[in-house]
Amino acid sequence: MPTKVYLAHPYAEREYGKKIQSLLEGEGYIVTNPFDREDQEAISQIADSDRPFTYSECEALVEGDLGNL
Repeated sequence: MPTKVYLAHPYAEREYGKKIQSLLEGEGYIVTNPFDREDQEAISQIADSDRPFTYSECEALVEGDLGNL
């Protein structure tokens, strides 16, 4: 059975995270990347703006990530 890993990294390092993800997948790992999600474009718009995430947005992100573990 392949090993699963959660790729925990900051939003600012997401491009580097993609490189690490590719290397891990090349070794046969199943990688969960928190920045590979269907709604990532909307999340990125908030992260790249001056507006902070609301409590409910943070809660949804964390709960969604926990569900992927």
